[in-house]
Amino acid sequence: MMAGTLMTVKLALCALLLGLVLGLLGALAKTSPIKPLQWLGGFYSTLVRGVPELLWVLLIYFGTVGLMNTLGEALNMPGLELSA
Repeated sequence: MMAGTLMTVKLALCALLLGLVLGLLGALAKTSPIKPLQWLGGFYSTLVRGVPELLWVLLIYFGTVGLMNTLGEALNMPGLELSA
């Protein structure tokens, strides 16, 4: 039970760090004086806020499995697979 708790805390901290970095980069891009960065920041925030969280989770979850399976086939490594 303790190992599961520790893994959950580690995962939560990693997610917090990743979200903080992406959020800061998006905010810096939106407030940048450079127009392409403003457009990119606006596009990113509109896309991320417009798609429900559950859909993001499913896209990442199943997309990663598909990507690993395709990568395994491309590198002739059939053992490189993830099951959903």
